This record gives sequence, C-alpha cells and structure tokens, in this order.
Amino acid sequence: MARHSVRRSAPDNEARRDARRLHRARLREAAEPPAPGQPPWPLAQADAADARAVQAVCRAASEAELRRLVHVACLAEVVFGSQALAWRWMCEPKMRLRGATPLACALRAREYRNIERWLMQIEEGGLA
Repeated sequence: MARHSVRRSAPDNEARRDARRLHRARLREAAEPPAPGQPPWPLAQADAADARAVQAVCRAASEAELRRLVHVACLAEVVFGSQALAWRWMCEPKMRLRGATPLACALRAREYRNIERWLMQIEEGGLA
C-alpha cells in the first residue's frame, strides 16, 4: 500500500521549522547543569501548583530520567505553545495512562517513547 504524502502550505512548513528550532534551543538550554539542589531547566519553570510534583519527581530521578523529562517538557511546550499549558498537560492524570501523569511516565524509557509519540499525534492533529 503506497503512502500518499500530504503537501503542506509554506506557512505551515515554516511554523514547523520554527517549532523545531525552538525545541532544539530549549534542549541546548536544558543541557546546562542546574544549580545544586535545583531541578534542571525547564523543569524549574513549572508554576507553583505543579512545582511540588516536579520537585518530587526530580529528587528521585537519575540523570537519564531527567534528560527524558526535559525532552518531553520541551516537546510539550512546542506542541501546546505555552509553558503553562504544557505543564498542566504533563501534571494531570490521563485515562490513556490509566490514571498516571505524563510527567511520571516520562521517567521510564518505554513510557517515554509512548508520551513522545502521543505528543507527536497531538501536534499532527490527532486525538489528545
């Protein structure tokens, strides 16, 4: 079965390129080591309501788990267009995850890929 490519308009392609550039820039910023006792950026950017959940997750996470969290946080910010919406989405329990939060699931490699795929589906207009 042949796959048909969908031709996107120039503004749509430009918006996607800008989003990818922003995502790469955020990942570069996230690679900088955090201050002692602080969660890595952008995990430190969560609002006060979500800060407790983020800090609890960061305290228990290894370096590899933190990298996955940062990647998912950056991707969610690009997909949703704002940090506030991204953090709200990441910190709310989801039926699709059997009541778990994307923030907690992103710690484990297998679930991380599922969260990443889910964000890509949302970006492409799939079901949230």
